[in-house]
Amino acid sequence: MARNMQQLKASFCEDVDQGMSLKCVLRTLETQPRLAIRDKNIPICAKQSYASIACGKENQLAEHVSQSRRLLVRNVSVKNKGGNSKKNKANLCTTDTSKTETLQDAFLYVSEYSSDIIDYLQQIEEEKHVSHSILSKYAVSHDIIVNWLTRVQHRLALPGWTLHAAVSLLDTAICIKGVKTQELQLVASTALWITAKCDMKNQVPRISTFCSLSEYSFHKVDMCDMELTLLKLSNFNLHIVNPLTFVSYYLYRLCVRSDEVYYTCNYLLDIMYLDINFSTKRPSLLAAAAVYAALHIYQKQELWKEQENIKGFYTSEKIVNISDIMLNELKKNGCDTGPFKKYSSSRYNKLSTILCDWVKSSSSKAIQ
Repeated sequence: MARNMQQLKASFCEDVDQGMSLKCVLRTLETQPRLAIRDKNIPICAKQSYASIACGKENQLAEHVSQSRRLLVRNVSVKNKGGNSKKNKANLCTTDTSKTETLQDAFLYVSEYSSDIIDYLQQIEEEKHVSHSILSKYAVSHDIIVNWLTRVQHRLALPGWTLHAAVSLLDTAICIKGVKTQELQLVASTALWITAKCDMKNQVPRISTFCSLSEYSFHKVDMCDMELTLLKLSNFNLHIVNPLTFVSYYLYRLCVRSDEVYYTCNYLLDIMYLDINFSTKRPSLLAAAAVYAALHIYQKQELWKEQENIKGFYTSEKIVNISDIMLNELKKNGCDTGPFKKYSSSRYNKLSTILCDWVKSSSSKAIQ
């Protein structure tokens, strides 16, 4: 009986197809990495966070594999009866992945809570207001450094909100700590690097990339030291109220679903950030003025006047002056500036060249 059991066990452990015993299979499975933490000194919350990170990496790997398979299927060439090669029809449905941001991706709010969130953000922006002392500290270099920072943000394909957050962090550092002129490029690069880390969707640029873009005016060690300095100055509070948050909310409540209008608001805000006088303005006020100016360009300004009594909105009397300044700066914006070159790319549908034609047509109508 025991002999028969051993024979049955031996036959069960044999793998006829692979020529490998079940014990070997189990042994190879044990050598594979598992989602387990053996250190008993680590708290439970830390174990859960590590586990979530590991699961996230596993999901990212699975998503990457699925994306690679889809791209492989799309690029498969199929020969027709005549022998000519033609691409699969699935290739016609591909989207432009070079666009880093769209209007639809910005809607992060639930309709029941959106007004309360905007009300809370408007209270926070009063507490984190940039002091007027910044006007006398680096008024001369502000246009140059923000112009360069806009080019770097576009070159690295970072989202638009990282630029505004980096400028806000730069202004805060200058107000609290005296920054020398030769250190502005280092502080600006570090601020953009920190805000890029807050975005988990895109790959964070390396320090060597910033060093090369600055023509090695600083080294890696300098940037690491400046990172710690900026974090201490901000008290490690990187929740910066961004004007693009309010732009998304205003366009959402106005039922405007056009990416072109959204990019126009981004373009106007990038132009205004070159002027140091608008660094002290509230982000919600600048966002409202940008939306109001964009609606003027596309002849939809009556939409704002119909909804200006909604919570979080400004009356047209409070934003019309800033809106006119934005339109005037748009007319004076040269083709050699960072915002113009940024929005002349295909990523933004060559918006700056289109608005340049609009400026010429509007000026000709004013002369007539």
